[in-house]
Amino acid sequence: MVFASNHQIPMVVHNGGHSTSGASATEGGIVISMTKMRGVVVDPERKTITAQGGTVWEDIDRAAAPYKLATVGGTVNHTGVGGLTLGGGYGWLTGRYGLTIDNLLGATVVVADGRILKTSETENPDLFWAIRGAGQNFGVTTEFIFQAYEQKNEVYAGLLSWPAQCLPQIIEFVNHFEDDTNKGDMGIFFGFCGAMPPGRVSIVAAIFYNGPQEEAERQFDPILKLGPTINTAKMMPYEQLNSIQNPIATYGGRKSFSGAFVKLPLQVEFFQELLEDYGTMIKTYDGVSATAVLFELVSHKKAIQVPKDTMSYSTRGPWYNVGCAFRWEDPSLDKIMRETQRALMRKVGDRAGGGAHARAYANYSHS
Repeated sequence: MVFASNHQIPMVVHNGGHSTSGASATEGGIVISMTKMRGVVVDPERKTITAQGGTVWEDIDRAAAPYKLATVGGTVNHTGVGGLTLGGGYGWLTGRYGLTIDNLLGATVVVADGRILKTSETENPDLFWAIRGAGQNFGVTTEFIFQAYEQKNEVYAGLLSWPAQCLPQIIEFVNHFEDDTNKGDMGIFFGFCGAMPPGRVSIVAAIFYNGPQEEAERQFDPILKLGPTINTAKMMPYEQLNSIQNPIATYGGRKSFSGAFVKLPLQVEFFQELLEDYGTMIKTYDGVSATAVLFELVSHKKAIQVPKDTMSYSTRGPWYNVGCAFRWEDPSLDKIMRETQRALMRKVGDRAGGGAHARAYANYSHS
């Protein structure tokens, strides 16, 4: 969130520090840190989770686990609850339950004139409409109330990596992602990275299945039988799920995050071209191999059932997010890395975006 006072002093709100626009910090301005507001209350009878404004998704996942409950949260568990929610919120459970904002029951917002407002469908409904999808600049949200769901079973999930020559088979697999066998219980984030293993351009994926291992391995068999060079997939408690991408979403270094949309089916030839672009960049510049480009497939069928005018979130549609995390160490590369990233995401959106009416998901829209 970014505000300006009467004296034009910038003011930002810091929650998890994942803001893609850099709005978690400011030079010469005021930072409102929410990081000590980490309380979570679970009501197992009403199946609700109330979280303070400084929580990260790990706080919610761990608080709900003893009650065998979960809600739609971020796929990196040190992401702030506030930022992700106010921008829309995709998670591994989106296929079953929709976006995070589709499961937001209420919130408490401190607005610019100092008033503390409760918001819900029945209380300050206009503000509630606004904060669900375009809410970062309407005030400081100090509390969220989420709908929770039973999550009694463990899930199958992990990170995988293949040599670059496996790209055509991976594309063939994901092009069948939304067939009749996908009931909203599976997801795959796949793409390119030069750090799994280090120093080699590989196809990487984070996979998820909300069910038994036998069913999961049957669903993912076409890519499992390719013989991944790295495979950490296993059954795990739900509260561990949102940590599987933490190894490729670490703190430190110089970063720029951006995004685009893609629509199925994906064209192998185009993705081979993207892979070559990525490989050229890794070879050209030192210290950039941790850069990752991930195409994030979680079923959108449930999310697009919600009418677009229900809340301010405006990019529901039959397309998938691209998360592009550029990482480098040398300050002299700042400009070229950002320019390269913007060019890459424009290329993806123009040629694989499938007519999406926006360039990117709101939480990924800054570079």
